[in-house]
Amino acid sequence: MEYIFEREPQQFHVRNHQGHLPIHIVMQNVDTIVGSHAHVNELWTFVLGEYPESAGIADNRGRLALEVAIENGLECIDELVGAEPRAVETRSMINYMYPFEQAALALATHGIHGQLPRDYVETEALTIIYKLLRMAPHVARNAMREPWVDTPEYKEYLANQLKMAQIDLLSKLQMAQIDARNEELKKRFKRV
Repeated sequence: MEYIFEREPQQFHVRNHQGHLPIHIVMQNVDTIVGSHAHVNELWTFVLGEYPESAGIADNRGRLALEVAIENGLECIDELVGAEPRAVETRSMINYMYPFEQAALALATHGIHGQLPRDYVETEALTIIYKLLRMAPHVARNAMREPWVDTPEYKEYLANQLKMAQIDLLSKLQMAQIDARNEELKKRFKRV
């Protein structure tokens, strides 16, 4: 693979039909590309070193390389966040979770069902969650908030809801005033 990229460096920028760059492919196909975990580390180190900007480019599903690495239990968190610091603060486009939440979910789903070795669950997975929280502790506070709360569209929606409530209230007030005036007029007509 290194030979191909040395001869054709533009291949680092080429996406496949799923929008995957080489960094996504290496992170996603850990078991099928190579046999040893050490060789995977060499491979992603090489790819990231040649095209560090790829850590900040999402695939067609909106996943950054950090999200793919977390899903596959890779230990390259520091390097990916070093190449793209905003990744640790970026919610997934799929489930709106922050990376530390994705790591906890991966730990819970793979660890509980025995898909990950016990020593990995007890050390590496928890270390990944800890690292992610240490890199961006403020995301833990925002994790329980819905991601759309701070968007301009949601703020506009709330402003429109408030306007509609005000209009509704004013209209009810005006209707009450009109009804009260009509009641006065009815009483006058009955006297005449």
